[in-house]
Amino acid sequence: MKKLSLLLFIPLILSVSCSSSDDSDSNSSGNFISITRNGETFNENNLAYGISVFDNCNDSSVLLDYTSSIVYIENSEFSFSLGIAHPSDKSVFENVSASVSQVNIEASDNGSLFIDCLNDFDLIIKYSDKSSNVSLDDSANNTNTIESINLINETSTKATYGIKGNYVATYTDGSGYNITINGSYLLHVETLK
Repeated sequence: MKKLSLLLFIPLILSVSCSSSDDSDSNSSGNFISITRNGETFNENNLAYGISVFDNCNDSSVLLDYTSSIVYIENSEFSFSLGIAHPSDKSVFENVSASVSQVNIEASDNGSLFIDCLNDFDLIIKYSDKSSNVSLDDSANNTNTIESINLINETSTKATYGIKGNYVATYTDGSGYNITINGSYLLHVETLK
């Protein structure tokens, strides 16, 4: 099965705010994404999410949820958002998340996600540089480190987790233009019981 796009909107938090690095601490208990680009940091707090379903690259009998922030950080120079792949079943999520720390970065070129399958906890960066057509530089040291995964809320049918981490990714246009972005995130994902 190729990508099955369900795009269900999770009403976790519907208010949106954008701030520059001189605003209050973005690493509060709420969810957030941040990007530092050319020495300037941008934050987006109180995210809303969409969900798509992908094949699991390691086990084709198991599907993965891809929880994506539908909120972008954007200005006249760039556009940025990210999401993370994770097991949709709580028991599988807990087994896999117990040993995860360093995970893959996948990139969507110009905001499009043309990926056939994902791995557990792949971070998908949606970055578009408005001055140049760029793609992820696979020869660079692109890293995503998951710092913590914590249970936030649990009901009789689902559990919500907070996945906190940081990333560094380099993009290139293939003709000498390179830009490195880095930042952190706290994404909320839901699993079913």
